[in-house]
Amino acid sequence: MQTEWIDLPDADHFGADSFGMQAYRIAPAGATTAPTVIVLHEIFGVNAAMRDVAGMLAREGFEVLMPDLFWRVEPRISLGYAEPDRTRAGELMRGYDTDLGLADIGRLVAWVKQRSGEQHRIAAIGFCIGGKLATLLGARGEIDGGVSFYGVQLSDYVDEIAKAQSRLLLHFGGQDAQIPVTLVERIEAASRPNPRVDVRLYPEAKHGFFNPSRTDRHHADAASEAGARTLAMLHEVLGSSAAS
Repeated sequence: MQTEWIDLPDADHFGADSFGMQAYRIAPAGATTAPTVIVLHEIFGVNAAMRDVAGMLAREGFEVLMPDLFWRVEPRISLGYAEPDRTRAGELMRGYDTDLGLADIGRLVAWVKQRSGEQHRIAAIGFCIGGKLATLLGARGEIDGGVSFYGVQLSDYVDEIAKAQSRLLLHFGGQDAQIPVTLVERIEAASRPNPRVDVRLYPEAKHGFFNPSRTDRHHADAASEAGARTLAMLHEVLGSSAAS
């Protein structure tokens, strides 16, 4: 695997301005035309758990780019799941500007398209605040597909999700203290007429259930089921075959 931090996008493409976002990139060695999956991290930054997700996707044959969402506050921040890191992560989430973040990711998407061609396939997978971003990118048709794990703060976007222009796969836990089941039910009901949207609820799972580093929240069965659905959807949307 090739792993590196890269500057995105560079001044040659977008002009010499103050844009300084970087991304962690991991891809199969020699892969030059592999479809791209953008990983949008949790509120804990580009930490080991998120890099593990990126590695898993790269082993499936994708180029993976994980933009540093909090680059304006503290570049390459990597937090753990206990105090005081939890408090710091909460501060980062409360101060995060969703519209500005989506614009950042939009510039990343434009850079990938300029680098690899307008027909290059791109999907996003996000967790928590990253799940919100992946949901909105897919709903607005800015990428070919979005996968969200326990995306937060979606109550104002139910109608937009229901009219999604690209494929969406939304995973929620039934025991998630941050996302009421009533909201999940609203999203599912509103989206039911749209075949692009697939809402999945895992009744016994908590927020963070996909992350094995969070031993108090990880739910192995739900994670396995959601992971299989996610890979199947990504390979279908991106037109690739599962790695052998």
